[in-house]
Amino acid sequence: MAKKPAPGKSKTKPQAKSGAFSRILLLSLALAFGLMFLPTVIFLAFAMLPTLAAYLVDRNPDKYEWICVGGLNFAGCVPFLIRLWTVRHTLDAASDMLTDVFTLMAVYGAAGVGWLLFMALPPMVGVFMQMKAQRRIANLKATQQRLIQTWGPEVGKTKA
Repeated sequence: MAKKPAPGKSKTKPQAKSGAFSRILLLSLALAFGLMFLPTVIFLAFAMLPTLAAYLVDRNPDKYEWICVGGLNFAGCVPFLIRLWTVRHTLDAASDMLTDVFTLMAVYGAAGVGWLLFMALPPMVGVFMQMKAQRRIANLKATQQRLIQTWGPEVGKTKA
């Protein structure tokens, strides 16, 4: 028979305080880093908008679309981030990049390539897998014909 807990003692551990503390600590660290790297944060906030749109539009519960779009979108951002970090890491430099048409074309164009890959690759993979399955069926039928020739026609019959 189980013992009853002593009065004043609880079986549950006080995890709410540690969870709240870690959230507050994480939020304050994110805020501090966001302020230290404000030009980078502003540039990425506007440059990665196609990734946010892909995440919001994706109806699949696994959410694969934003990964494809986001990876190429971030790859389009990298050269401009490196230039931002190495030349001038100021708000003026970030706003200059965001108002430059060629920068936006490169960043959003890379995201567009991600959209195209996401739309084009699944049908292509489906066709490839269908061709592979058809080839396997043909190989199995050829093997079956060889077995019938070797062992006789009763090998190819099923028992009823």
